Amino acid sequence: MTGASSFRRFGVIVPAPYVGAMPPPPKRGLFDAIGVLTLVGLVLLALAGWWLFPYLQRSLAFQDCVATGRPNCATDPAKPNGR
Repeated sequence: MTGASSFRRFGVIVPAPYVGAMPPPPKRGLFDAIGVLTLVGLVLLALAGWWLFPYLQRSLAFQDCVATGRPNCATDPAKPNGR
């Protein structure tokens, strides 16, 4: 048993590993498209929240002003400070 399918390690003949046991992993490009798309979606979601937050805050402040019964609330909640 000293053929090409075995080798000697520390005086013991050990069979060589099977070369074609597992297929090679699939080749990928420079990046994983699903991961990049997910990251882009999360960044866009964060930017949309950053853009919408002041409008929502002014709208809630207007609703709070009306709910307290004040007569001098801003007429347009989309404008900052009622101007």
